[in-house]
Amino acid sequence: MKAWFPKIILGVAFIALAATALYLANTGKYTINNENLWNTGKIFVVISVLALIFFGITAFLLHLESRISRLEGDIMNKNNNYGK
Repeated sequence: MKAWFPKIILGVAFIALAATALYLANTGKYTINNENLWNTGKIFVVISVLALIFFGITAFLLHLESRISRLEGDIMNKNNNYGK
């Protein structure tokens, strides 16, 4: 498989998703009523879920960074000890 093929597939999928979102936004079928979210208290659920997702991604990236740093240190130690 060519290296450019997944990029084209991803681009086509993004364009299709954006076109669908624009179509649904213009038809008015799927609109979010902000006043309804505030009155029912569901906005706090939405904010909580978004915060949870954000903190989860942040924790994952910090964990991944520490693992990569440790691997880099191991590689540097192996390279320094190899010549001795």
